[in-house]
Amino acid sequence: MQNLSEIKTHLRAAEQTRKMTNALSLLSTARMKKSMQKAQYYDEYYTRVRSAVKGLLEKAPNMSHPFLEKRPIQRAAFVMISGEKGMCGSYNQNILHYAEQIISSYSCDKYLVTIGRTAEEHFRHLGLRPKISVSGFSGTPSIKDTMSIVKALLYGYTHGRIDNITLIFTDYQSAARQTPAHVHLLPLDIADFVDVEPEDHYKSDILFTPSPAQVLSTLVTHYAVGLIFNVIAQSLAAEYSARMRAMQDATNNADEIIADLKMRYNTARQFSITNQIMEIVSGSETQK
Repeated sequence: MQNLSEIKTHLRAAEQTRKMTNALSLLSTARMKKSMQKAQYYDEYYTRVRSAVKGLLEKAPNMSHPFLEKRPIQRAAFVMISGEKGMCGSYNQNILHYAEQIISSYSCDKYLVTIGRTAEEHFRHLGLRPKISVSGFSGTPSIKDTMSIVKALLYGYTHGRIDNITLIFTDYQSAARQTPAHVHLLPLDIADFVDVEPEDHYKSDILFTPSPAQVLSTLVTHYAVGLIFNVIAQSLAAEYSARMRAMQDATNNADEIIADLKMRYNTARQFSITNQIMEIVSGSETQK
């Protein structure tokens, strides 16, 4: 049986751990709710931009533009979004494993963009060095950082250095369900917009100024920014949700350990008191 001092040391350590996991659980819950609100705003903006793009593609079906050109994939770009740190259960493991499967399915040169420290470290370890790596961005996304990523991707695509762009992220469906997912950014395909209605409902022809192609170039920039913001918000809400559940489980485990240690402490203390009483009684008997 452990002595009282050892049990007290373990008990204090368990109580400190519980305080930390409980605080992280509460913090993750608050951040998850905030991320969900942002995700709704981003999703609304993204949906409106997608509707505008779909309307343009329907009104100008014969338009010629690099963003619409489907060419042999010699170099594929992947924007991979992961967490910044651990302590979130299997969140990072799931999305990294899923990303490996998606990326390995392309037998061509890879252009990797990582958003999140765990993705950068993971793929560097695998020997796939990211062309663009952003850390700390998933927690505080900004238009400036997003635009720098979008400009690099669109420049590479329009100049023939990239033939396909895919985003890999975690789709937030509910607090209890998040699944890895991917979506194609370019080339554009009208089939990718079946779930949205066109921005306008005019049956007559529309005059685009200066031209449909130039309008599309502007729209795609906003579309790409909206899409990246949207998947970052989805991934961030999923990460905080996973961390909230992981910290809740850790807190519950700590409660069980603390209860067990307290019982062992009380048992050991009672055993110690009983021994002391027996020693006193034995000493009294010998003096008679």
